[in-house]
Amino acid sequence: MLELIWPARKGQQAAGQFDIGDVDSGDQGEELVASFELPGKSDAILARILEDGCTLELTVLSKTESETRPASPKRALQTSSVAIASSDDTAASALAWLPGLAPNGEPLLCVGFNHGGVSLFTHRGAVAVSFLVSHQRVVRVRPFFVQSAAGPDKLMLLHEHGILSLVEISSLQQVAFGKTSAVSADVQSTHGISGLRFHIYELRGRAEILDACMVASARPLEDPFMLPREPESNIAAVALGTQPFLSLHSPKPGAASGSAGRSLFGSAASALRSWVPFGARSSSAGYPADAAGITRPAGFVDARELRVHATGSPTELPVAAKFLDPTRQGERIEPAPLWGSHAATVAVTCDSFGRVALFCLETLRCLHLWKGYRDAQVAWTCPRDDQAMAEHSHEAPQLVIYAPRRGLLELWSLGGGALGGPKRVAAAVVGDGCTLIPIPGGYAHLLRSSGQLDRIVWVSLSTGGTGDQDSDAFDSVGSDAGDQDPKGCDVSPASATGTTEAEACAPQL
Repeated sequence: MLELIWPARKGQQAAGQFDIGDVDSGDQGEELVASFELPGKSDAILARILEDGCTLELTVLSKTESETRPASPKRALQTSSVAIASSDDTAASALAWLPGLAPNGEPLLCVGFNHGGVSLFTHRGAVAVSFLVSHQRVVRVRPFFVQSAAGPDKLMLLHEHGILSLVEISSLQQVAFGKTSAVSADVQSTHGISGLRFHIYELRGRAEILDACMVASARPLEDPFMLPREPESNIAAVALGTQPFLSLHSPKPGAASGSAGRSLFGSAASALRSWVPFGARSSSAGYPADAAGITRPAGFVDARELRVHATGSPTELPVAAKFLDPTRQGERIEPAPLWGSHAATVAVTCDSFGRVALFCLETLRCLHLWKGYRDAQVAWTCPRDDQAMAEHSHEAPQLVIYAPRRGLLELWSLGGGALGGPKRVAAAVVGDGCTLIPIPGGYAHLLRSSGQLDRIVWVSLSTGGTGDQDSDAFDSVGSDAGDQDPKGCDVSPASATGTTEAEACAPQL
């Protein structure tokens, strides 16, 4: 279940050395700590934003085999700090690794800022490009990998006040490195920031949004038998927060072609207008729309200089379905990764009542509910090698839940085959103060308070051994710790089948 990447180092702080575990997860939150493993290498990279939000710290954890002691590899740690902002107004607010964006296949780190700016960094701390498409604070950064039929891969930027931006990843590569792609090659002849292709949406009909994710190939609930539309226009967004707890935003079925605000991409003409290079458009604000790419951290650049101008107002995405819960506040949504040829249509959510829920993203129906997970952190994990992927293609990705109040890490299978529901296949007591770090593509790391970094390994159903054992078997304290379930119930996570409450959980249309 756990593989060691970097061991805990005793006495590092006393010696004045850098400690990768010196992260206060309660203050920083998941979105300000991110890790990744370089492809084809034994190196891992840990990125974090310091407390002031103005400094990015990158740590490369290298491991080389020892000639004299093969079982004890040599480990080296290299740390670099990069100033990325000048004040609280422009401090960093979100970050995530984007796999495979660099020309050599290495990842880029995407950092969002309070003034709406975005910067892409290499793992060595160099800025590939900086830009701004909305002046609202960046709340969440996610890569959105879709099947080829649903269009090119995109970068999702969730801003405050319900603004959501989708930036075509191939255009980011073109702007940052001059790398061309077969996708949209007809509009990739321009260089610099003018070649950036993006679309801005406004999620209407709900209150505060704390997190969001995208859904590819979504079908409208009102008429599931209608003929399929253009692939791009089937993309929908799921927003998490309050009033309602969960909402699905998609184009209205039968919306008039070319009606801005009523279609995700509108007609073919409006879609083309949305994705053409912005250097070909006029700028109404007096700033150059075809400026060259900026290679300084966005936190040091004025928003007017970073802005890539679009014509018209954001496209409105109305609410197509709601999951109503007036007292519950959503905190995090984590969509399941792509698995083989199947698109991810489920996601897991965490809320302020200590519940972890599994939802269908197309219908917003609650499929399973875990109780007693206060301050839970969640992620997904898949097999890492092609052989295991082929052998277990019938099994779904597994859910990772970290319960910090019990110091317990659990691995759940979603219930493929004859299981009939989610089953816990592995668990371990890891202590409190840990940070569970989701990695794009279906992987996860666990950063412990001691500085130890572990890789969470997918476990086959045939080898999982914990079954339905209660959490008490792991000698861990209760999750509620003086708190109670909002309905006055204290339900242990192992007995939380979700059948009673989940059956009553249905979306509101």
